[in-house]
Amino acid sequence: MPQLPSVGELIAPIIGNVPEEQRPLLVALAEKIAAGRYRDWAEQASGSDRHALLACADREEQRKVFFDNAELEEASAAVLEALVAAD
Repeated sequence: MPQLPSVGELIAPIIGNVPEEQRPLLVALAEKIAAGRYRDWAEQASGSDRHALLACADREEQRKVFFDNAELEEASAAVLEALVAAD
């Protein structure tokens, strides 16, 4: 079985390019996206796989960095608006 790459090593260049004051927003957006992905995959799975994926989504949401932070919600909306406008 091939060895999986380190997630930290993969995202280090991305995080390094984000200003320090915006890094919590980056982490918060990643957590929100991850929770959504796990829930999407869970819809397509069954049995223990479905339960495991829902548990992963729950763990992402329990961090509550994004979900209970109005300031980050507002900042993320502005970032997403800018991204849409850039397209």
